[in-house]
Amino acid sequence: MRSYIQVSGVLFALVAVGHVVRVLARWPLLIGGRPLPALASLVVALIAGAMSVWAWRTLARGALGA
Repeated sequence: MRSYIQVSGVLFALVAVGHVVRVLARWPLLIGGRPLPALASLVVALIAGAMSVWAWRTLARGALGA
């Protein structure tokens, strides 16, 4: 279970960083041919970052047992 949470924490962090980089570099993102506003990417970055922090705090607390 520890490995799963570690991998999840890393992946969520990468998603968050990717969205922040997308906004800072002003890269366009199209979904279904429609542009995704930068604010949406920032919201996704905030959510993914929070989930990454949650995963790492869970590991640090040792709440997983073995």
